[in-house]
Amino acid sequence: MENERKEAYGSLTKHLETMVQTQQLLQARRATLCRHCAGPRCAASGRDDAQALGELAGMVEHCDFYEQEHTDTDAGRMRPDMIVRMPDGREIVVDVKTPLDAYLSAVEATDDETRRKHLEHHARKVRERVRELSSKAYWTQFKNAPDFVILFIPGDQFLGAALDMDRSLLEDALKQRSS
Repeated sequence: MENERKEAYGSLTKHLETMVQTQQLLQARRATLCRHCAGPRCAASGRDDAQALGELAGMVEHCDFYEQEHTDTDAGRMRPDMIVRMPDGREIVVDVKTPLDAYLSAVEATDDETRRKHLEHHARKVRERVRELSSKAYWTQFKNAPDFVILFIPGDQFLGAALDMDRSLLEDALKQRSS
């Protein structure tokens, strides 16, 4: 009976070790995937994000929205991710590149202080993106667009985290003509 207990205990220990190794491997792969999906390569892939946004909203490309439309200006070529077609020929400019790397780092943080620092960084990055979009002044290049641009953020949790760290972010975005 003692031998059976030792064998069962050894078997259980081996299974637990395997589970720990598998969990560590999954965490490492998840971290790699998160970094990849939030890094510069994915942030630059507004076309895929715009397509997903259009499908999510039930819109049809070329009927309800255009992707990667561009205009040439003195500052160079401007190309928002999406132009949504509205009644009476009006258009709404949408940008879908949202900085999420700091948010994902906060989610992966193992202590509160590190998490807070990453969330503060996330809020700064969202604020910087708002400033960047405002400086593009898309409403001056697309004659049928209202005087604002929409920054699509793919989940309430991303916006909520930024607003928790920077209470004036939304109000400042509205003043800068980015919503």
